[in-house]
Amino acid sequence: MKKELINELEFHNRLQKLREEKGYKEKKKLTQRKASLEIGLSENALRNYETDRIPNLENLILIKRYYGVSYEYLLCESDEKNPNPNYHAKENKETISKIKKIIDELDENN
Repeated sequence: MKKELINELEFHNRLQKLREEKGYKEKKKLTQRKASLEIGLSENALRNYETDRIPNLENLILIKRYYGVSYEYLLCESDEKNPNPNYHAKENKETISKIKKIIDELDENN
C-alpha cells in the first residue's frame, strides 16, 4: 500500500477554507473565479485543487503566497498558519556558522 505524503482530503478542505476565510476578512464572498485570477491560476485548476487534485510545486508556491500561510500549514503538517519566524532561528544560526567555517577553511587552503 502506498503511503500518502499528505492527507489529500484535509488539503482540499483546508484550501477551500482558506479561500472562504479570506473572503470573510474582506467582507465579501471570494469566489473560485476571483481567487484564481488573483493567484494566477485558471478557475478550473483552483476548483480541482479544492476538490480532488494536488498542485505542482509552482502552483503550490503561488497559493502559499496568496493566502500568506506556511507550507507546513498548507500541506496539513501544522495547524499554525504562520509559525513564529524565529522557529528555526537557532538551527539557521548553527548552519550559517558551519558554512562560514567551511568557507574560511577553503580560503586558508587557497
